[in-house]
Amino acid sequence: ETAEAKLVEAKDEAAQSWWKEWIAIQLQYCWVHYWRNEADLLEERRNRLLPVVEKWGTAEERASLFTAQIHVGLRKSRYCANEQLVSLARNAREGGDLEGSFILGFVLLWARRFEPAIVAFNETFQLAKRAGDVVIKTRAVTYLTVAQRFLHRDEEVAEQIGLARELAMHIGSVEYSGVVLAQEAWLAWRRGDDSLAGEKTAEALRTWEDKASHYPLQWLGLWIRFALASNAGTQAEVAAAAEAMLGTAQMRQPDPIERQLRLVLDPRDGVPDEELAEVNRVVVELAKKYGLL
Repeated sequence: ETAEAKLVEAKDEAAQSWWKEWIAIQLQYCWVHYWRNEADLLEERRNRLLPVVEKWGTAEERASLFTAQIHVGLRKSRYCANEQLVSLARNAREGGDLEGSFILGFVLLWARRFEPAIVAFNETFQLAKRAGDVVIKTRAVTYLTVAQRFLHRDEEVAEQIGLARELAMHIGSVEYSGVVLAQEAWLAWRRGDDSLAGEKTAEALRTWEDKASHYPLQWLGLWIRFALASNAGTQAEVAAAAEAMLGTAQMRQPDPIERQLRLVLDPRDGVPDEELAEVNRVVVELAKKYGLL
């Protein structure tokens, strides 16, 4: 806000340099709105940017504008990407910058096109490595592990998670540190180590709760909590995990799962414990089918 105020004081709308600085500030605001889940404000700012970027912007800034539009779509759809978003992501990729390369993989991931997403993340990682961009390297390898998890590729996740942990710590990303912990919890759960899975899940959720409550992909840990609580028969914890996943700031679950989660959260009066346990079991199996567990 201080930078924008100073820029307004020195306003010179005829100078290209003034507009360049204005564009840079507005694009930073776009990221703030995205992380705060302020989709309407993000869309409003993107619309303000559009005519200015068309006149004064570079190819990289145009790609960033595509990214802002994609972020609007992802937030409003709760990470259920459609063909329009995939098309926008391909346009962003044509800009030739690293951000465009990453966003293509990111959108393909939420369009459930996991193999193309893996290819895009691997390409992005190599490009970022050559460019020395540690932030995009971190994003690429982190979401690469998520794509591999959807496909139940335990070995690949295990191979990549150490690098993801190292990079997340290097850039100080609380969000991605939480993802790493949740992925480690998933690996432990998959090999039957419920104790370690519980510890890692609790640490992941605590990490997000304390410093990144806005992070929209907490299902990565919440599904492990749901499965562990279901197995232990602790219905209150099952319901708490279901309620958190149904939150409007979180990624939308597939429709068949959403319906079952609502049954878990609001069962009919007098439903016996064994019937609730069966509902929980059905939900866990659906989550496995969709690659969430």
